[in-house]
Amino acid sequence: MSDLYNWNTTLVPLENMRPGDIIFYTSKEDDVTHGGLFVKWNDCDNFTYIHASAVYKQVITETWTVGEEKWGLKLVAGGRLKKFNKEENY
Repeated sequence: MSDLYNWNTTLVPLENMRPGDIIFYTSKEDDVTHGGLFVKWNDCDNFTYIHASAVYKQVITETWTVGEEKWGLKLVAGGRLKKFNKEENY
C-alpha cells in the first residue's frame, strides 16, 4: 500500500472521493500500511469502504468517521490510480 500511495496514486480531497477510489490508512506515524476501496459517503464526515480485514480475516464493508481512529489505524488520505500512457515503457 505504501508504494501504491507514493508512486501510483493521485491524491484527492476526501470530499471529492468517488466509488472505487482508494482509502489509505496507517498503524504507524510515517508510512501507509493499509488500504481499502471507497464505496460512498453516508453523511459529511462518515463513509463506507470495503477492505480485507485482518481482524475478521475476510473482506468486509465498514464505515469510518473522518478524524476517528479505528482498530489502532488512522486515516491518511484518499486517491485515484494514476492514468498512464500505454505507449510508455515500464
